[in-house]
Amino acid sequence: MKIAIRQCSEADIPAMLEIECASFPDPWTAGMFRSALAQKGVHLYAATDELGNIIGYAELYDDGYDCVVISNIAVAANHRRRGVGSELLKHAERQTSELIRPCLTLEVRASNLAAIRLYEKFGFRTEGSRPGYYLHPREDAEIMSKYYDYSVC
Repeated sequence: MKIAIRQCSEADIPAMLEIECASFPDPWTAGMFRSALAQKGVHLYAATDELGNIIGYAELYDDGYDCVVISNIAVAANHRRRGVGSELLKHAERQTSELIRPCLTLEVRASNLAAIRLYEKFGFRTEGSRPGYYLHPREDAEIMSKYYDYSVC
């Protein structure tokens, strides 16, 4: 399957909401996606299939100092384990490099072992946790980060 990554627009919100609601017990709302699209330093990217259908997305924001944060990432259930998440992570890494930020970070449910394994495959390491971060069900978030060294020898 060929996967393309492109910037999202407001027209993409219904497709992202469908994936969001199927993926998370406390899904983002259309208003939250609209707000993200309007904010400076926040970028929403869609992963699309050969027909242009949205099969995943990621929201990144630049904290303006040292990290690019993956604040939301999801893949449609029928496209999981097919490289979509990997393509979104590769795109996040390219964005981090373009911004010359030394850190890419995210939070993930402690029980989401499939996602944690994917992040570890990309070189992310657990740096800590946020106890009780998720509400439904109540669960800790693992804070995972990957660091880059842009120094020149």
